[in-house]
Amino acid sequence: MLRRPSPAVQHCHYRAAVCDRLAELGKDPEAISFYLRLAENWRKLADSREYTEKLDSFLGYIKEDAWAPQLGGLVIFIPILESRLRRGIIARGSVPISNGAKQGAG
Repeated sequence: MLRRPSPAVQHCHYRAAVCDRLAELGKDPEAISFYLRLAENWRKLADSREYTEKLDSFLGYIKEDAWAPQLGGLVIFIPILESRLRRGIIARGSVPISNGAKQGAG
């Protein structure tokens, strides 16, 4: 299904178009190159934002369960894994632990 791009994605495409236009109007080769690179960066940002929004939308379909509590569309696994390690539900060594995590018996 085709959806209209979000305002953030539209803004990035607009800024890319402005940079393209400035490159067309430029007389200095360095300025032209700068605006073309800037336009490309705006397009990459638009693509990145679009991908993030699609991923966020997909994650919105995942129902909350013991392994995937959601917070603003982001799935948080690390605190759950650390909690299960402390309680002995997951075997030590099967999941890497950050340096700040307690490794004592739970």
